[in-house]
Amino acid sequence: MLEAISPEGTFTPAQLKTIKDQAVEVTQMAAVQAGAAADVTIRPLTPQDWYQSGNTETAVFSNQVALSVASTLYSEVESAVPTATAYVLYGIGITYPTPQIQEIWIGTKAVTWARIRLTPLYVYGTGGSQTGVRRGYFNPIYFVSTVTPRLQYVSSGAVAQYGETYELIGLVADPSNNVVDQQPINKLQSATQAPAQ
Repeated sequence: MLEAISPEGTFTPAQLKTIKDQAVEVTQMAAVQAGAAADVTIRPLTPQDWYQSGNTETAVFSNQVALSVASTLYSEVESAVPTATAYVLYGIGITYPTPQIQEIWIGTKAVTWARIRLTPLYVYGTGGSQTGVRRGYFNPIYFVSTVTPRLQYVSSGAVAQYGETYELIGLVADPSNNVVDQQPINKLQSATQAPAQ
């Protein structure tokens, strides 16, 4: 059940493309298994997709619960991608300089499908200062739309709620021709100006 993670820096560009292509294939397979037509739209997973229940929608992936005691397993509120046919997780990015989360467990309320130990990302290339986001990849884990995922954390120290950001790398299979959260366009807006939020 412990899933191996491999740092992004250990792959060639061709190998990274193979990993992403495999994730796309798994996403398409999961969508068909869920009863979708083969012509789904595959796009990257966003935090707004993942956190859609109550007031937990956020622009970043982060621990949704406070982690107060080291080496204790904490569960966050179950998440969902309500408009998707299926979705796949296949990687994670950790934020430096002071990451605290040591493991992320992925599953449902009843079953843990994978435990991702992040140590390989922490120790890879430790010769100098570590800044930014370090990414790693694991075997794709897929969910169909009727399954609600749960993340669990094991931390090396106390972390306030939303105190540690990270990146879940994944894909979403949307129904064909489905536009999610399309912002209205102001007819006076120039072509290069983003709409006001």
